[in-house]
Amino acid sequence: MSDPRSRPPGGIPADVRVAVYHRLHWLWPVLARPLVAGGLRWLLRGLFATWLLFVATLLALRYVMLPQVGDYREAVEQAASRAVGLPVTIGRIAARWQGLNPDLVLEDVVVADRHGVPAFSLARVEGVLSWTSLWRLRPTLALLAFDGPMLQVRREASGKITFAGLDVEGESDPAFAEWVLEQPRIRVREATIVWDDRLRQAPPLVLEDLHFVLDSRGRRHRFGLSAAPPEKLAARLDLRGEIEGRPGQAVEPGELFEHLSGEVFVELDYADLAGWHPWVDYPVHLPQGRGALRV
Repeated sequence: MSDPRSRPPGGIPADVRVAVYHRLHWLWPVLARPLVAGGLRWLLRGLFATWLLFVATLLALRYVMLPQVGDYREAVEQAASRAVGLPVTIGRIAARWQGLNPDLVLEDVVVADRHGVPAFSLARVEGVLSWTSLWRLRPTLALLAFDGPMLQVRREASGKITFAGLDVEGESDPAFAEWVLEQPRIRVREATIVWDDRLRQAPPLVLEDLHFVLDSRGRRHRFGLSAAPPEKLAARLDLRGEIEGRPGQAVEPGELFEHLSGEVFVELDYADLAGWHPWVDYPVHLPQGRGALRV
């Protein structure tokens, strides 16, 4: 046991310092070499310059760019319209901070279809930018949240399906799916989905109070979905699970989900099977019936 008197106040015990010295004594001659010492000095200078650049960028965002972000609303609308291919309007843009991360908030976002009819609206969109975007060289969000979205999904009399005025038929985009799964936290709160089936000439089916959560870490993704169908048709639907993999591994669009594995849980405590007849075809005649599902 070492003598307590050999321990400086608040310092490291003498025996520990001696042991460290004997283990690392070979390192001091190496560090004393001119080439190594010069490389370390340049490394420290580079780290210091990087830190100064980060601080300057942070200050410029905080006091110059983000306070004026509302002035770029029309430019953001035009850029979003070009990206989506449909008219996009934004009621208000504001910026704030979550710790050291810039937080951009868009309110009253409306996407119109090709006929100018609103097909997709969002009460609020929040995106918290992650600093990992700098070395990933692509936008990465610490949080992507949608509040109060209203989506219209329509099947035309020709059988073509459109989602918010966009044609969803054709090849999938693995790159977009991979980008979504790279975001650490995605939240959809209080969404409403309207299914308009003009092929069946069925009344619109409304799915309300939809909540969706997606947490991703590397190749592992946990999700949960909860929604309320019309009360007379079914109880609240609960869907959750955990999957592993990346859609980007797919070679062909049809293989998009073949490279994902995991577990999924589905629960539906009550459903009026006959009540779903306007939107669902059964293999047998079903004038009445009730059921439940837990898988």
